[in-house]
Amino acid sequence: MNQQSVANRIAVFDIDGTIIKGFTEFHFFIYLFKKGIINVADIISLAMYFILFRLGFMSVEGLRKKAAGIVDGMKIEKFSQIVKNFFNETIRHRISEKALKIIDADKRQEYRIVISTAAFDLIAQGYADIVSADSIIATEIAVCENVINGKVKSVINYGRNKEAKMREFCRNNNVDLAKSKAYANDLSDLFLLKMFGCPIVCNPDRKMRAIARKNGWRELKLI
Repeated sequence: MNQQSVANRIAVFDIDGTIIKGFTEFHFFIYLFKKGIINVADIISLAMYFILFRLGFMSVEGLRKKAAGIVDGMKIEKFSQIVKNFFNETIRHRISEKALKIIDADKRQEYRIVISTAAFDLIAQGYADIVSADSIIATEIAVCENVINGKVKSVINYGRNKEAKMREFCRNNNVDLAKSKAYANDLSDLFLLKMFGCPIVCNPDRKMRAIARKNGWRELKLI
């Protein structure tokens, strides 16, 4: 096998709904509440925002910005330690065993592992640490003088933005799209999946299953 082509292959993994059930940040804020780090008013507000998002009355951009505001003013060192504890106590055992085996198999085939998620980068780092990912593409939360300022630094890594950021990453890293693969579950990931020679639709709902079968894409049950 050509060594250069191997080096330029990536396997991209979405997170929420692909290798873990539910939304990572929802689990995270519940964890903060249980630990007494945020209060009842915060968790009720977040629950309302989440319901509005699920009902289609709030965009993912709006949801992420509201979530960022909850941790406004927290020192980055404290936040990073909380994230580490959160993954050890809450998330690690929730990650699909099938997904972990697939990631290991892709590594053995010399794919570089890339995590692409709408979650905040400081939280997504926990997944990267667990699976030893090579790169993370996530929503960047703004930090000023080692303090989270409650704002989103750049665009939300979701939908068309997710595709654009991935294309930029692939250009910068000379990725061979035709020989690379992507694992994702949601209709919003359709643009991402279409980029790669091997798109894999995970845990599909009816719409995604129809799209996968129409295009001859692989389907995979991970959770």
